[in-house]
Amino acid sequence: MKKLSMANVLFSMFLLVSLLSFNSCSFLKGLSSAMNSLSKLQFKVDNVNSFSAAGVNFAGKKSLTDFSISDGLSLANTFKNKNFPTDMVINVSVKNPNDGVTSPTKSAVTLTGLASRLLIDGTPTVNADILSPVQIPASNQTVIVPVKFSLDMYQFFGNGGYDKLINLALALAGVGGSSRVSLDAQPTVTSPLGAITYPSRITIVDKEFR
Repeated sequence: MKKLSMANVLFSMFLLVSLLSFNSCSFLKGLSSAMNSLSKLQFKVDNVNSFSAAGVNFAGKKSLTDFSISDGLSLANTFKNKNFPTDMVINVSVKNPNDGVTSPTKSAVTLTGLASRLLIDGTPTVNADILSPVQIPASNQTVIVPVKFSLDMYQFFGNGGYDKLINLALALAGVGGSSRVSLDAQPTVTSPLGAITYPSRITIVDKEFR
Protein backbone atom coordinates (compact mmCIF):
# COMPACT_ATOMS: atom_id res chain seq x y z
CA MET A 1 0.00 0.00 0.00
CA LYS A 2 1.30 3.39 -1.00
CA LYS A 3 2.03 5.65 1.93
CA LEU A 4 0.55 9.13 1.96
CA SER A 5 3.07 11.90 2.02
CA MET A 6 2.90 14.57 4.72
CA ALA A 7 1.84 17.06 2.04
CA ASN A 8 -1.09 14.85 1.04
CA VAL A 9 -2.13 14.44 4.66
CA LEU A 10 -2.00 18.19 5.27
CA PHE A 11 -3.94 18.87 2.07
CA SER A 12 -6.63 16.39 3.09
CA MET A 13 -6.92 17.99 6.50
CA PHE A 14 -7.21 21.42 4.86
CA LEU A 15 -10.04 20.20 2.64
CA LEU A 16 -11.86 18.71 5.65
CA VAL A 17 -11.55 21.89 7.71
CA SER A 18 -12.66 24.01 4.72
CA LEU A 19 -15.69 21.77 4.16
CA LEU A 20 -16.67 21.94 7.82
CA SER A 21 -16.23 25.71 7.82
CA PHE A 22 -18.35 26.04 4.67
CA ASN A 23 -21.11 23.87 6.14
CA SER A 24 -20.95 25.86 9.35
CA CYS A 25 -21.32 29.13 7.42
CA SER A 26 -24.21 27.67 5.40
CA PHE A 27 -25.84 26.49 8.60
CA LEU A 28 -25.55 29.92 10.21
CA LYS A 29 -26.83 31.67 7.09
CA GLY A 30 -29.76 29.26 6.91
CA LEU A 31 -30.51 29.80 10.57
CA SER A 32 -30.33 33.58 10.19
CA SER A 33 -32.62 33.52 7.13
CA ALA A 34 -35.12 31.22 8.83
CA MET A 35 -35.28 33.32 11.98
CA ASN A 36 -35.63 36.51 9.90
CA SER A 37 -38.61 35.06 8.02
CA LEU A 38 -40.03 33.64 11.22
CA SER A 39 -40.00 36.98 13.01
CA LYS A 40 -41.47 38.96 10.12
CA LEU A 41 -44.57 36.92 9.28
CA GLN A 42 -47.65 38.94 10.22
CA PHE A 43 -51.11 37.66 11.16
CA LYS A 44 -54.59 39.15 11.32
CA VAL A 45 -58.12 37.75 11.77
CA ASP A 46 -59.90 38.36 8.47
CA ASN A 47 -63.43 37.02 9.08
CA VAL A 48 -65.62 34.32 10.61
CA ASN A 49 -67.08 31.95 8.03
CA SER A 50 -69.18 28.78 7.72
CA PHE A 51 -70.87 29.30 11.10
CA SER A 52 -73.41 26.65 12.12
CA ALA A 53 -74.92 25.51 15.42
CA ALA A 54 -76.96 22.39 16.14
CA GLY A 55 -76.73 21.62 12.43
CA VAL A 56 -78.35 24.95 11.52
CA ASN A 57 -76.61 27.26 9.05
CA PHE A 58 -76.42 30.86 10.35
CA ALA A 59 -75.38 32.45 7.05
CA GLY A 60 -77.48 35.52 6.29
CA LYS A 61 -79.40 35.31 9.59
CA LYS A 62 -79.79 38.48 11.67
CA SER A 63 -82.44 37.46 14.22
CA LEU A 64 -84.47 34.44 15.38
CA THR A 65 -87.27 35.41 12.99
CA ASP A 66 -84.97 34.64 10.06
CA PHE A 67 -84.90 30.93 10.92
CA SER A 68 -87.48 28.42 9.76
CA ILE A 69 -89.76 26.87 12.37
CA SER A 70 -87.90 23.57 12.23
CA ASP A 71 -84.50 25.27 12.61
CA GLY A 72 -85.80 27.37 15.51
CA LEU A 73 -87.09 24.25 17.27
CA SER A 74 -83.81 22.46 16.68
CA LEU A 75 -81.85 25.30 18.27
CA ALA A 76 -84.23 25.56 21.24
CA ASN A 77 -84.27 21.81 21.89
CA THR A 78 -80.50 21.60 21.65
CA PHE A 79 -80.11 24.36 24.23
CA LYS A 80 -82.74 22.67 26.44
CA ASN A 81 -80.56 19.55 26.44
CA LYS A 82 -77.68 21.70 27.70
CA ASN A 83 -75.50 21.60 24.62
CA PHE A 84 -74.99 23.82 21.60
CA PRO A 85 -72.52 22.15 19.17
CA THR A 86 -71.00 24.82 16.95
CA ASP A 87 -68.69 24.85 13.95
CA MET A 88 -66.97 27.89 12.50
CA VAL A 89 -63.99 28.76 10.34
CA ILE A 90 -61.71 31.62 11.35
CA ASN A 91 -59.98 32.94 8.24
CA VAL A 92 -56.55 34.35 9.12
CA SER A 93 -54.74 36.75 6.80
CA VAL A 94 -51.00 36.04 6.74
CA LYS A 95 -48.46 38.44 5.23
CA ASN A 96 -44.81 37.76 4.42
CA PRO A 97 -42.91 41.07 4.09
CA ASN A 98 -39.68 39.31 2.99
CA ASP A 99 -40.06 40.51 -0.61
CA GLY A 100 -36.48 41.67 -1.21
CA VAL A 101 -37.70 45.24 -1.70
CA THR A 102 -38.79 46.41 1.73
CA SER A 103 -36.59 43.74 3.34
CA PRO A 104 -32.93 42.71 2.83
CA THR A 105 -33.79 39.31 1.35
CA LYS A 106 -36.59 37.66 -0.60
CA SER A 107 -37.73 34.51 1.15
CA ALA A 108 -40.93 32.48 0.76
CA VAL A 109 -42.17 30.73 3.88
CA THR A 110 -44.29 27.61 4.32
CA LEU A 111 -46.60 27.76 7.32
CA THR A 112 -46.89 24.18 8.56
CA GLY A 113 -48.71 24.84 11.81
CA LEU A 114 -50.85 27.47 13.50
CA ALA A 115 -51.72 25.89 16.83
CA SER A 116 -54.47 28.20 18.09
CA ARG A 117 -56.82 28.65 21.01
CA LEU A 118 -60.06 30.44 20.13
CA LEU A 119 -61.13 33.31 22.38
CA ILE A 120 -64.70 34.62 22.10
CA ASP A 121 -65.24 37.97 23.81
CA GLY A 122 -61.99 37.27 25.64
CA THR A 123 -63.13 33.86 26.94
CA PRO A 124 -60.71 31.01 26.09
CA THR A 125 -62.51 28.06 24.48
CA VAL A 126 -61.06 25.26 22.31
CA ASN A 127 -57.89 24.54 20.33
CA ALA A 128 -57.39 23.84 16.63
CA ASP A 129 -54.71 23.90 13.94
CA ILE A 130 -54.46 24.22 10.16
CA LEU A 131 -55.13 20.99 8.25
CA SER A 132 -52.27 21.27 5.74
CA PRO A 133 -49.19 23.42 5.04
CA VAL A 134 -49.73 26.78 3.35
CA GLN A 135 -47.12 28.58 1.23
CA ILE A 136 -46.75 32.27 2.07
CA PRO A 137 -44.98 33.84 -0.95
CA ALA A 138 -42.43 36.61 -0.57
CA SER A 139 -44.70 39.21 -2.17
CA ASN A 140 -45.92 41.24 0.82
CA GLN A 141 -49.46 40.20 -0.19
CA THR A 142 -51.86 38.44 2.15
CA VAL A 143 -52.77 34.77 2.03
CA ILE A 144 -55.97 33.52 3.69
CA VAL A 145 -55.37 30.59 6.04
CA PRO A 146 -58.54 28.89 7.37
CA VAL A 147 -58.65 27.40 10.87
CA LYS A 148 -61.75 25.32 11.67
CA PHE A 149 -63.05 25.20 15.25
CA SER A 150 -65.67 22.87 16.71
CA LEU A 151 -66.95 23.58 20.22
CA ASP A 152 -69.97 23.33 22.49
CA MET A 153 -70.92 26.96 23.04
CA TYR A 154 -73.28 25.96 25.86
CA GLN A 155 -70.25 24.85 27.87
CA PHE A 156 -68.79 28.35 27.77
CA PHE A 157 -71.79 30.66 27.40
CA GLY A 158 -74.89 28.66 28.34
CA ASN A 159 -75.25 30.21 31.78
CA GLY A 160 -76.33 33.49 30.21
CA GLY A 161 -79.55 31.95 28.90
CA TYR A 162 -80.91 31.00 25.48
CA ASP A 163 -81.49 34.50 24.10
CA LYS A 164 -78.02 35.67 25.02
CA LEU A 165 -76.41 32.60 23.46
CA ILE A 166 -78.40 32.95 20.23
CA ASN A 167 -77.55 36.63 19.99
CA LEU A 168 -73.86 35.83 20.46
CA ALA A 169 -74.05 33.18 17.73
CA LEU A 170 -75.78 35.62 15.38
CA ALA A 171 -73.14 38.26 16.11
CA LEU A 172 -70.30 35.84 15.40
CA ALA A 173 -71.89 34.70 12.14
CA GLY A 174 -72.76 38.22 10.99
CA VAL A 175 -70.83 41.14 9.58
CA GLY A 176 -68.25 42.26 12.13
CA GLY A 177 -68.19 38.89 13.88
CA SER A 178 -64.41 38.89 13.61
CA SER A 179 -64.25 41.65 16.24
CA ARG A 180 -65.65 39.20 18.81
CA VAL A 181 -62.89 36.62 18.32
CA SER A 182 -59.13 36.42 18.70
CA LEU A 183 -56.57 33.62 18.50
CA ASP A 184 -53.85 32.76 20.97
CA ALA A 185 -51.51 31.09 18.49
CA GLN A 186 -48.07 29.54 18.08
CA PRO A 187 -47.04 29.32 14.40
CA THR A 188 -44.61 26.77 12.94
CA VAL A 189 -42.77 27.33 9.65
CA THR A 190 -40.35 25.35 7.51
CA SER A 191 -36.75 26.43 7.02
CA PRO A 192 -33.51 25.03 5.56
CA LEU A 193 -32.99 23.56 9.01
CA GLY A 194 -36.41 21.91 9.31
CA ALA A 195 -39.51 23.01 11.21
CA ILE A 196 -39.16 25.99 13.52
CA THR A 197 -41.87 26.91 16.04
CA TYR A 198 -42.26 30.43 17.39
CA PRO A 199 -40.57 30.57 20.81
CA SER A 200 -43.59 32.39 22.27
CA ARG A 201 -47.29 32.61 21.50
CA ILE A 202 -48.87 35.55 19.67
CA THR A 203 -52.32 37.12 19.84
CA ILE A 204 -54.10 37.44 16.48
CA VAL A 205 -56.90 40.02 16.25
CA ASP A 206 -58.90 41.65 13.45
CA LYS A 207 -57.81 45.24 14.07
CA GLU A 208 -54.22 45.01 12.86
CA PHE A 209 -51.46 42.73 11.59
CA ARG A 210 -49.25 41.37 14.34
